[in-house]
Amino acid sequence: MNRHVKHQVVLSTPPVVALRVQLVAAEHKARAGRRIREAREGKGWTQRELAERLPGKVDGPSVSRWERGAIYPEQYLEALAQVLEVDVAHFLTEEPKAGTGPLLDALNSGEQTATRQRLEQLMADVRLLLVQHDEILARLDGLSDLAQTMVELVEGQAPQAQSPARTRSATQRRAS
Repeated sequence: MNRHVKHQVVLSTPPVVALRVQLVAAEHKARAGRRIREAREGKGWTQRELAERLPGKVDGPSVSRWERGAIYPEQYLEALAQVLEVDVAHFLTEEPKAGTGPLLDALNSGEQTATRQRLEQLMADVRLLLVQHDEILARLDGLSDLAQTMVELVEGQAPQAQSPARTRSATQRRAS
């Protein structure tokens, strides 16, 4: 009797990976919520006022759930971006690191302010230091190679000391 057994392939996610995915999703929702709140507060609006400017049946409590990261407003992202006058990427990208606000402002500014000019000078200095760093590393590599060669030469030129008994026996063998 010939039985055919169908095999099912079951893919499973290890628990650690599943937890990591859940954590990343939660962080993403929380970040989007913070960004919505910041943009809304920047406009001086209440949650209800924002909800009234959005299409569809959106109310203040819905905006509150978005801002708390309880739910993700995927279907409203474009409308939120338009109403709040930001790019959709504003809700999706990571927040800048501490202290980068003034730097980003200077880089995005169209004006050639003293701060921007100073920043450009500092960046040029950093580029120069990086070039010098690379040159120093190359010189150190050369010195390391030279030192290794010297060690090999010293070890190769130093004759191994022989005991007087060995020297005599070697001389006697040659004489015979």
